[in-house]
Amino acid sequence: MCNICVSILFIGMNGVYKLIWDSLFFGYSVGKIDLSVADKSLLSRILNESKVRGYKLIYVFLPYSETLSDDYLREYNGLLADVKVLYRCGIKDVDRSTVVLEEYDGCADGLYPLAYASGAYSRYLTDKNFSKEIFYRLYRKWVDNSLNKQLADKVFVYRREEMIAGFVTLKFCENSGSIGLIAVDRAFRGASIGSRLIDSCKRCAFNNDIKILSVATQLNNNIACSFYEKNGFVKSQIMNIYHFWL
Repeated sequence: MCNICVSILFIGMNGVYKLIWDSLFFGYSVGKIDLSVADKSLLSRILNESKVRGYKLIYVFLPYSETLSDDYLREYNGLLADVKVLYRCGIKDVDRSTVVLEEYDGCADGLYPLAYASGAYSRYLTDKNFSKEIFYRLYRKWVDNSLNKQLADKVFVYRREEMIAGFVTLKFCENSGSIGLIAVDRAFRGASIGSRLIDSCKRCAFNNDIKILSVATQLNNNIACSFYEKNGFVKSQIMNIYHFWL
């Protein structure tokens, strides 16, 4: 499924999960395949069957240790679109002096530019088969669905002189929470605003008896990886995500 919105999955007979939300959003059939090993024979069969069934785009998720060769990718019109890193942080205790930042209730337009900036390494931007307008529309939808509570329970902002200098979205699910979007305006970077946003999420999670906080980023986004590690997160999973255009 895409990282932006929760997809309804339909499990096909050939091992492909049809992503209903993605298919409706993009206007063509999109599917997902989860593999534990890079079995090229199996994958080729599934991709060929998927093309016959009318799929245009298939996401293939593989463990980081499993890769597909450049020759194979050329043969099947695929690319390594993302190396996704999932970070986790245990919420055992927090600084009781931490003040939870303002919960945003303004219009979505005020968050769109920051959302675009947060997606600089997104596979929906780096994969040139998607237009930039698709990327912008996708991230606007992410903001919209965060503010309307579909994708987030909380949206916090940090203001400097009435300007929104940064924001973060937070979603709860049973005993865990996940950060969706987080961004700081370029003009205010280096002022620990990102850490203040993370601290607010931790304090909010603690107040709601949430035990684990997670966030995903891209392995080649070195700044983001260092930032999360500095704020107490550790890598829990790394996945290769391939896009195959059929």
